[in-house]
Amino acid sequence: MKIFVALVASLILLSAPVNAAEYTYAPDGCEFNVTFPEAPADSKACDSANPKDCHLVSTYTKIYDVSTGMRINVTCAPAQPGMMEKYSGEVMQYTLGAMAREHIDRDQAQTAFEDLGTAKQAVLMATKKQEDGSESVYMSELWIGKKSVLTLEGEMTGPPNQDADTLFARIMKSVRPQAEAKTPEKAAQKPESAVPDKAEAPDKVGEKAPKP
Repeated sequence: MKIFVALVASLILLSAPVNAAEYTYAPDGCEFNVTFPEAPADSKACDSANPKDCHLVSTYTKIYDVSTGMRINVTCAPAQPGMMEKYSGEVMQYTLGAMAREHIDRDQAQTAFEDLGTAKQAVLMATKKQEDGSESVYMSELWIGKKSVLTLEGEMTGPPNQDADTLFARIMKSVRPQAEAKTPEKAAQKPESAVPDKAEAPDKVGEKAPKP
């Protein structure tokens, strides 16, 4: 699995071709696309502290056998005014680290950041030792555009599996900014994808929250 994490680190910097048979997650008002093998399932997630604060989560799951499987969640929501300019790479990487706390061993986490001009992208990759001795792979991405924010979280568990590794990497590297974002603030359908050509060297996840 450690070899796979290094593989994903390189794949995330490459563009992925879109297969016409695959499903494109592209909600109205979202500036980003994600490609899945099939349509993910939609559910509503609400803040426990504020039950009225809810958002749509689309989840793709695939089970290969009793011990090997993956789960990938994606959300896209309207961005606050000036958010892309305000959030630095340091802040975005810290945000991903905070999101991933229960999924990773912090000393194994690495992050990267890229400013694409029309959007900013941060990526976090890590592994975590499981009770059976295998490693789970966790990867998350945060994309901030002028009008929307996309969050993609994926986790794969179980012993090494070539098919699972390939599919997981393909989905996670499929995010792409759309050429033109749709304007209505709806969140119910789903995105296609894109990836930067380069990114800063991975950094360890920080312990202190930087200022935006």
